Amino acid sequence: MAPSAITAEIEKRVLQLCEEFKQGINYQIIQNDMPELKQEQVVDIINKLLANVRSSSSSSTSSWPIFSSRRSMFPLRNTSSSKLTSSREDLLALRTSPAVLKSLSTAAELGRGGQIDMLKKDDGALVFKLRDPGSLHRIKGAEPEEQVVYKIIEEYGTQGIWAREIRSKSNLHLNTVEKVLRKLESKKLIKSFNSVAAPKKKTYLLYDLEPDRSLTGGAWYSDQHFDSEFVDILNQQCWRFLEQRMVRARQVAGGPIAVRNASYISSKEVLKHINELGITKVQLSIDDIESILETLVFDGKVEHSVASDGSQGLKLYRAVTSFLPTPSIVTIPCGVCPLIKECDDVGDVTPIKCRYMKEWLNLEW
Repeated sequence: MAPSAITAEIEKRVLQLCEEFKQGINYQIIQNDMPELKQEQVVDIINKLLANVRSSSSSSTSSWPIFSSRRSMFPLRNTSSSKLTSSREDLLALRTSPAVLKSLSTAAELGRGGQIDMLKKDDGALVFKLRDPGSLHRIKGAEPEEQVVYKIIEEYGTQGIWAREIRSKSNLHLNTVEKVLRKLESKKLIKSFNSVAAPKKKTYLLYDLEPDRSLTGGAWYSDQHFDSEFVDILNQQCWRFLEQRMVRARQVAGGPIAVRNASYISSKEVLKHINELGITKVQLSIDDIESILETLVFDGKVEHSVASDGSQGLKLYRAVTSFLPTPSIVTIPCGVCPLIKECDDVGDVTPIKCRYMKEWLNLEW
């Protein structure tokens, strides 16, 4: 087989590995899949993919081993159930060679339209990811600074990134970064928002992405402020729905176990009921409703149970009533007063001078 054909087959296989490992591949994964390749050959292929150089008969003069399409003896992990991690040993061969690192870095910088991207993780390990063809089209013809900033923002996905972090990663001046950000926003390539944790700082992400719920606060926040009134309304409506089901269950003929089972409601049913009421314009999720129901559980108003539903557990809730009445001692100020041990007939702390007692009895003396 001609060297150019072998090179094309290897490039194709590397791209397939990038598709299988969405979070990126490292040198060890390539070596495990194609153990017959030498380090220099792997670096050459990566360089071409970074710079988007197509293989031809004149582009490769070295002697290549025959490439087999068969899987190697090292099984690849499934990224759907295993997170890709790159240890220092994974890329030892690449990282111990400054010439190799320089070669890869140069290809990554010059390869504006490459098929893959080279990323460096926090521990310094190199990871290669398949480049999104849509992003290539969007930043085509952009200035080098714009491409650098856009790529940094793209790497952070829905988590977003601050301008100062962009400056640190791009080594650009802060004024230049801010100018580039304004250009990208005007082109509708990126957008900014204020997170709940840092409302005074702008966080940037790609224009077609939605911020992560941990940054926006989800359905419980409006304009970076916690909507306590909305939460209280949902709390009341969920409790009322569960209470009505409990009343109907008690009217059903049967023993206490049948009544108990009939009073359970799944979180999906509660969500459907809330949506039918039309009390919110916000699109609520199952997790949102379950967080409200869990607050009722902590208040002692609702009981939580899990039923078998195939491979997953179905969360069920039912309203409960207290078996014992509330002790009278906790309804008077003395029952919860932190100075109860110091209270006496004489002194500064006495029932006569107690302002909590005055407020509770609505008396004036």
